[in-house]
Amino acid sequence: MQQQFLIYLVLIIIYFLHFITDQGTVNAQSSSCECSPAPYSQSGTIRCSTNSDCECLWTTLTERGICADAVMPCNNLQSCENDNKTCSIPNTICVNNTHCNRPVCYPLERASSQRCPSLNDNSTNNIPRWSSTTNMVAGCYAHASVLLKNGHVLVAGGSSAALITQVYNRAEGLWNRTGNMFFARAYHTLSLLNNGNVLISGGKGNGSSPNTAELYDPLTGSCTMTGNMSVERDSHTASVLTTGNVLVTGGNSSITSLSSAELFNPLTGLWTVTSSMSIDRTLHTASVLANGQVLVVGGESSIGLLSSTELYDLTRGVWSRTGNMISARARHTATILSDGKVLVAGGRLSNKYYTDTSEIYDPTTGLWTKTGNMTIPRQWHTASLLPNGRVLVVGGISNSVYVNTTEIYDPLTGLWAKASNMNTMRGYHTATIMANGRILVAGGLDNDVHPLFNAELCG
Repeated sequence: MQQQFLIYLVLIIIYFLHFITDQGTVNAQSSSCECSPAPYSQSGTIRCSTNSDCECLWTTLTERGICADAVMPCNNLQSCENDNKTCSIPNTICVNNTHCNRPVCYPLERASSQRCPSLNDNSTNNIPRWSSTTNMVAGCYAHASVLLKNGHVLVAGGSSAALITQVYNRAEGLWNRTGNMFFARAYHTLSLLNNGNVLISGGKGNGSSPNTAELYDPLTGSCTMTGNMSVERDSHTASVLTTGNVLVTGGNSSITSLSSAELFNPLTGLWTVTSSMSIDRTLHTASVLANGQVLVVGGESSIGLLSSTELYDLTRGVWSRTGNMISARARHTATILSDGKVLVAGGRLSNKYYTDTSEIYDPTTGLWTKTGNMTIPRQWHTASLLPNGRVLVVGGISNSVYVNTTEIYDPLTGLWAKASNMNTMRGYHTATIMANGRILVAGGLDNDVHPLFNAELCG
């Protein structure tokens, strides 16, 4: 009898220690995610969704909450690995706040916004509808846009817009024409410099790809010429480095795709050739990481589509290879997430096929991992990081048709969810996040292959 009592007492002590030291219990209320999980004994008492079957589950790896359909029987759920943080089962996540009183691997599909709509009608799962702005000064596609320091949005060039620059005035809700560029450009780049001016570089001109560059001054609304690049290029990338210089990589010349890279110095107005990438590439992406390095991803080359990626070290001026993507792709998007990782989504897999796949690059490991698929395949779309850390993908071409659909990626669950449709089907457009968090989508092509004059706001 005494032995049974001692065993019973030990079990109580073990349970008590587990309860008070459990990280979900201690840290739950400090969670900054969509819902604040309760301790084991209160599981299900905090609503996080209009679906009464959903509750907040505390993820042990990310130390955040997810709102999930929690009606699965405990005997259908496998325990987490010994570290109580990871799961060996694909498409599951380790949570410690369920009716099971133990960390279990929970299916990510049960955390989708379709299953568990947010209690907040203004949440980003149900982002506000799109509203049209006044028409742009000129219709355009393959143009470029940038948010100016005064809060306005500059759109420059593009096929059919040629030399034109135009500015969207956020306060007035109007588009205004400003000074022309010196050279007609499409598939060029705009880079906001530290002094507030905008560097316009390269692009396709009238039968050629210029090596020229110009500076746009928002105070005067006019352009001036600056130093020429070493080679002509279009469909390249331009990244503003932590030094204030601008790194331009790859692209097309009138003859072939390029592996070369060069740096623009705003203080001198001159370009300097830096080391070349390991392979020629165009229609790729470039992202400035938190450590200041530049990650170049995928694209097309003289040998076909690329899965390779490489890093530029601005302190040494050299490139190094990093992990290959799972899928070779071009015309994709790359978005730096709040945790410093990079989300790559969609793109072209061949001349006929586009992809709905997406994957994540981790700068700490140099490796790529697969994440959830988009709801449809896309190329020539845009991707924008929202203030809450999610990513909004807009429009593009899907199965040879321009679309008006949009969707949101949640880094917490690795899932995509449909969002409200734009008013107009479009691809080859731009999307600019304004200072108030709203997203301005401008121009593009529609299914009649007409350059679009209209623009829309989301948010």
